[in-house]
Amino acid sequence: MNLSLVFGIVFGAVWSLANSWCLVRLLSCWTGPRPSWRRALAWAAFKFLALYGVAAAVLMSGRLSLLGFSIGFTAALIAVCGWVMLRTRAMAPVR
Repeated sequence: MNLSLVFGIVFGAVWSLANSWCLVRLLSCWTGPRPSWRRALAWAAFKFLALYGVAAAVLMSGRLSLLGFSIGFTAALIAVCGWVMLRTRAMAPVR
């Protein structure tokens, strides 16, 4: 198996999880019990400047497979969505 593909899958999954984590923090600062525009803005700045900047730099370097990144990103996103749906009472399986 191509090492570029494997590293792309791993990087895509890690990046997707980090992006989801930052999004949760951003939304909790914005809509939580004690909303704070400053903290929400700080999370948004970190999310868009740091995370997207790192992703752009790594992907534009050509050392990782774009297909691998897409596979890892999608797999992690599906896992996160499934985990959220299973933790939501309305979506939990009937017992």
